[in-house]
Amino acid sequence: MFYAVDTDGSEVITMNELREYVERNELDSTMVSDYHPCFRSLLEPSFGFRRKSREEYTRSKPNILPLGIKVIAAQMPIDQQILIAEETKQLVKSMGQPNSQQLTRQLKDALDETYGKTWHVIIVDGSYWITFSHVPDCSFHFQYEDRCYLIWKTNE
Repeated sequence: MFYAVDTDGSEVITMNELREYVERNELDSTMVSDYHPCFRSLLEPSFGFRRKSREEYTRSKPNILPLGIKVIAAQMPIDQQILIAEETKQLVKSMGQPNSQQLTRQLKDALDETYGKTWHVIIVDGSYWITFSHVPDCSFHFQYEDRCYLIWKTNE
């Protein structure tokens, strides 16, 4: 649950992130004021709640896609889907107003570095039809916010 609240991946939950989580999940807004005193011992001096390292969390977390990701089509192991979805969310959030050209380049570069060359990334903000070939188990199409992300790998 920690990383569902820590949306920027900083491993620190700020009060703003907690408020956003409560609002996004339509929870009782008093949870923010009630939650805060319960964890005062974990409260960082200037930010929020600090958690175990991401490596410790990754070893124990269930294989669930991040909040806000809607799968359109997937022929890829769930752990890779999760990593790609998390990378996408982090890049989108870091950009503020996402620049599609920059975002596709950064996603492709991250995929090429992590899984080898020949990845393709398309960002669509409307309807689309696509026919394509891909390496087995290397295709993931999903929606996040108002855009669709089409990601697949081809042979070299």
